[in-house]
Amino acid sequence: MSDPNETNLPDSPGVRAWDLMSQIWRSCKPYIEEVASSVSMTPQQLLALKVMGEHGTMAMSELAIHLGCDASNVTSIVDKLEKRGIVERRNAEHDRRVKSLVVTPEGQQLFEVVKTRFLQPPPAIGGLATEDQEELCAIFTRALASMYELAARRFAASPLATTRPGPTLPAREDLRVVRGIDVPAAEDHADPRTPGVHSAG
Repeated sequence: MSDPNETNLPDSPGVRAWDLMSQIWRSCKPYIEEVASSVSMTPQQLLALKVMGEHGTMAMSELAIHLGCDASNVTSIVDKLEKRGIVERRNAEHDRRVKSLVVTPEGQQLFEVVKTRFLQPPPAIGGLATEDQEELCAIFTRALASMYELAARRFAASPLATTRPGPTLPAREDLRVVRGIDVPAAEDHADPRTPGVHSAG
């Protein structure tokens, strides 16, 4: 593990956890690139297809939150997927000014092809004992809940919050169903446009 002190950062548990997670992620990049290359995609395009294949129709802002990137990057990714006939932009039912992203039948078929390979854990995770894997699931689920809540607060503080519906974020129940892990009630996700969220943003 790299020494956090070399970057003048405090040697805290959070710093060490992030450093370790970054090392694991870097070790997995060649595998993800291989899966993406097998279907003539970049890793970013593959991740976007994975998100949309799992969650269904969503707004561009939602995809940006899931991918952790800004709107301009998402637009470039979606443009390429749309050109290949994998996704379509459609007017949202609630507001024709908002574009929803829909996976086409061809895109869904492609998603099914890569899903099994993509979801296969790398040796760094798959080689751990079951109880260690369960503990990681619990920790990452809480981290995701925190990330989604922060994203909702940021959206509430932006000018778009008064003109567009907020991004649909996974509720605590959704995380429990998908991950099989309970998330503390304090991490429920309120409507990103509620006064309480505005004041905290």
